[in-house]
Amino acid sequence: MQTSNHLLRALHTPRGLSFGAWQMLPGRNVSRALCRPGYDWVLVDTEHGNIDDGAMHEAVAAVASMGTASPIVRIAAAEGWMVKRAYTGLHRSS
Repeated sequence: MQTSNHLLRALHTPRGLSFGAWQMLPGRNVSRALCRPGYDWVLVDTEHGNIDDGAMHEAVAAVASMGTASPIVRIAAAEGWMVKRAYTGLHRSS
């Protein structure tokens, strides 16, 4: 499981840069593959990607389990219920 926030650590370097991947296809294997190149974060796009809640929860758990990147979720809209569903998924993966 993820033990540190890789995005935050990258932003606190002298250069202050982070690099990441954008996941728009569902699948925990896709999530794991995106963690391998050494990105600081993987963004799971539920707004424009073909990712439902179940696939989002799987993706977040897969990214966190790799321990090499921080999972980020992009929700479809700034609605409280969407934030809650994404947060619940993040909480379950930790």
